[in-house]
Amino acid sequence: MVKQGRDRPLSKHLIQLGQPVLLTSLIVASSILAIRHLGGLEKLELWAYDHFMSLRPEESIDPRMLIVGVTEEDIQRLNQWPLADQTVDQLLAKLEQYSPRVISLDIMRDVPLEPGREALLERLTSSENIVTVCKASNQESLGVPPPPGVIKESVGFADLVVDSGGVLRRTLLWMTPPAPAGGLANQPGHLCSGPEIIISLGLRTAFYYLLDEDIQPEFTDRGEFRLGNTTFPRLTSKFSGYQTVDTAGYQVMLNYRSEQNSARQVTLEDVLADRVDPDWIRDRIVFIGYLTPQAGDDFYTPYSQALSDDQKMPGVEIHAQSTSQILSAVLDQRPLIWVWHTPVEALWVVVWAGVGSILAWYIRHPWRLSLAVLGVAIGLYVFCFLLMLRGGWVPLVPPIIALGAAASTTITILNQKLKAENLRIQTELDITRRLQKMILPPERELQVIEDLDIAGYMDPCDDVGGDYYDVISDSNGHLKIGIGDVTGHGLESGLIMIMVQTAVRTLLESGKTKPEEFLSALNRSIYHNVQRINSDKTMTLSLLDYKQGTLYLSGQHEDVLIVRADGSLEQIDTVNLGFPIALEEDIDDFLAHTQIHLEPNDVVVLYTDGITESRNIDREFYGLNRLCNVIMSNYQRTAQEIRAAVIQDVANHIGQQKILDDITLLILKKR
Repeated sequence: MVKQGRDRPLSKHLIQLGQPVLLTSLIVASSILAIRHLGGLEKLELWAYDHFMSLRPEESIDPRMLIVGVTEEDIQRLNQWPLADQTVDQLLAKLEQYSPRVISLDIMRDVPLEPGREALLERLTSSENIVTVCKASNQESLGVPPPPGVIKESVGFADLVVDSGGVLRRTLLWMTPPAPAGGLANQPGHLCSGPEIIISLGLRTAFYYLLDEDIQPEFTDRGEFRLGNTTFPRLTSKFSGYQTVDTAGYQVMLNYRSEQNSARQVTLEDVLADRVDPDWIRDRIVFIGYLTPQAGDDFYTPYSQALSDDQKMPGVEIHAQSTSQILSAVLDQRPLIWVWHTPVEALWVVVWAGVGSILAWYIRHPWRLSLAVLGVAIGLYVFCFLLMLRGGWVPLVPPIIALGAAASTTITILNQKLKAENLRIQTELDITRRLQKMILPPERELQVIEDLDIAGYMDPCDDVGGDYYDVISDSNGHLKIGIGDVTGHGLESGLIMIMVQTAVRTLLESGKTKPEEFLSALNRSIYHNVQRINSDKTMTLSLLDYKQGTLYLSGQHEDVLIVRADGSLEQIDTVNLGFPIALEEDIDDFLAHTQIHLEPNDVVVLYTDGITESRNIDREFYGLNRLCNVIMSNYQRTAQEIRAAVIQDVANHIGQQKILDDITLLILKKR
């Protein structure tokens, strides 16, 4: 392990982490925000909004309101379509007996529907608490005027704003109707055909109710509409999930009370037959409108997930929901739908992109990362839903996409970097492996050694384990034999092995021959080099000096095996003959040597732990005992044949398993 990496300050680690994470987060978030700005996520965000709305618990009915619905049964019983003016007048008369605070008539009365026209108009024009309805003009239509003779202050338009897909999520409080174009421009206008501001039926009804509460409409310095202490946030062109919406007029989100019953409902027949509790009417708001599907006045709402006809909400119910929202916000502090400012939403997306990048940076396993991203996404989902319960429409779709996209992008980048790094490392290891083999003693050098039959073998593993062996003869005929193993794997291990080989040859050529002095000088040289490259690797190393039938063994490594000519086995422990190379600068106190006298046909075996610790498919070690048995079975053969027997047996043991460490073997046989 490199000390620099181990001791690297936290700030450097954070910089190393922060740069790719921040860059990936910003790129991903910017791309998603750009797509969102162009409306590419609007349908998904509106779907998420509807989903949350439909999950909210039902609220209780608004006790301030009553809806009198004209049902299909009422129409069949009266045999009227549309309702005659006389029937509408009878209904209004019956309701006025019980002193409602305001009656909102969501039934068009622009043309006579006799009988009863005169009486109805008299009632509508003389009453101080009946709100009638109109339909605003547009460039292609004159709209529908209110009943003749009514004043502007008792009229509200019935127009509703419907999103693409047919779902009604917003409500208009007021607007300036567009003037009719073309040939319609010369036609006579009416109260709802401009160019003056007209007020919606829901808001007009709320105004009537709030007169007794002494609450008047106001405007803030920013031009936002206020009633009492409640400000109604105006829907803008960039309003959370809305990015391409038409925001003409003063629009707000409609915070529905429930899917079905925002107010108590009775039928036309119930009122005319006196089957309604007077307290349901007294000092209440009474909405009158069609509930029959043939009126064509019903709409899909956020609750209409399947977009089926039975999930539609009648227009009169929607107007009641709008009025209830206004009154509940002003009088009961019920929350309106609110959103964050655009910069905050952008930061929100960037943060979640950052979360995805950080998760990918630390959890690089695909399945674990997928589970982590899923868990975080569920937490985000729950958080957004909890805010929706308080009226907060916080972006869900963009941050979830940012979370997943950033995690995926970061993993892709990391994989590309990993591939490049692996290629670089593999190239370095290939070069190191080639150098490692190039500096091994060639067969021609071994064959000229008269007293010894020598056979060596080294097979570096894929990661380069740093094994070393060498047989060097100086100009004076001094023979130095070495075998060692650098800790760990990789380029550093191979580099240190090359350093040791160079140092051994240099010291030998300089005339150092005494085992302890030789190892001491070698250790100091390697120690300082290892410190220079900021490595913590060490090396076990045994050196053997051969002279006139005697081996002088020094240094700490694996046991040295000796099979005598008579077949007896000796095992020499090297623990007390040295100390790991490069662990300490001064190891003189640990150095020693021992002498081994060789007779003709004696065999000396040197090896690294790549042999004894090689594993088979059952994870079993090859082991020292098996190595001894193979040598004992072949000691009478040549060094090359003994080497071949050992390597073949190790290969049989490993089978198809990957070689995890360098395999090194050196056979010496006294001629």
